[in-house]
Amino acid sequence: MARCTIKGLNDWSVKLQELGEAAHEIMGAAVYEGARVIADGVKQALGTIPIDDGYKPNGVLRKSATQDEINDLRSAVGIARFDSTGGKVSTAVGFDGYSSHKTKKYPGGVPLPMIARSIESGSSVRQKHPFMRRTANNLKSAAQEAMVRAAAEEIRKHGGN
Repeated sequence: MARCTIKGLNDWSVKLQELGEAAHEIMGAAVYEGARVIADGVKQALGTIPIDDGYKPNGVLRKSATQDEINDLRSAVGIARFDSTGGKVSTAVGFDGYSSHKTKKYPGGVPLPMIARSIESGSSVRQKHPFMRRTANNLKSAAQEAMVRAAAEEIRKHGGN
């Protein structure tokens, strides 16, 4: 949903090249730590979204999400499988699964990524509350610091300086 690209880790690339095959494992550990910081922040940000459990007649915008939707989203925040292409390691923080709210259109539950997008960007029946974008922007430097610490620790484990 929100994209957060961390740059400025070029100093580490020289050290990673010296370690050869362990570089991929080191980069994965660093990316995971950065994603973990963002995922934890998203879980906290879900607590700041206004709750609106009241029934809204047709044509009236719902202020935000129901408590059940927030609970379902909080339990479904996750880090996607890592992608390793072109010498880069990347992942995404998002939502997976279905809500506990079943409808005629979604008898298995409403898809949680769809609920998260409607909260983030708003919809015809819901005001927007950009929690993902705000979290990614606010935690970008903390994620980068966590990545640097994780990379340094992994380099030490693999015999680098």
